[in-house]
Amino acid sequence: MVELTEAEIGAQLQQFFDGKAERWTDGAFALDADGSCVGVHDAEAACYCLMGAVFRLFDDKRLANGEWLVPTARAAITKYVPLGWTVEKWNDTPGRTFSDVQKLLRKMQGL
Repeated sequence: MVELTEAEIGAQLQQFFDGKAERWTDGAFALDADGSCVGVHDAEAACYCLMGAVFRLFDDKRLANGEWLVPTARAAITKYVPLGWTVEKWNDTPGRTFSDVQKLLRKMQGL
């Protein structure tokens, strides 16, 4: 069981992407190197949307209170997207860039 703050969730996601735009995608939770959809835990997964990264990092983890971490991470990210939008809609909006994702993750960390 873990206890993560919003800032720590943002930091772990930022570390996961490692500043590499090629690790991010839109339109799918995860893609392999050939651009085919794969599961987020697939060994061939090469890039992830923001929620795909959340699932990859947190979907088997629980908070100290026993709740799953994915809904907590989703709620933390949702604070930084337009009201009424899902994280997936924000990530997949035409024109969205990896730079936008990085900015959101820095905001989560208070940077």
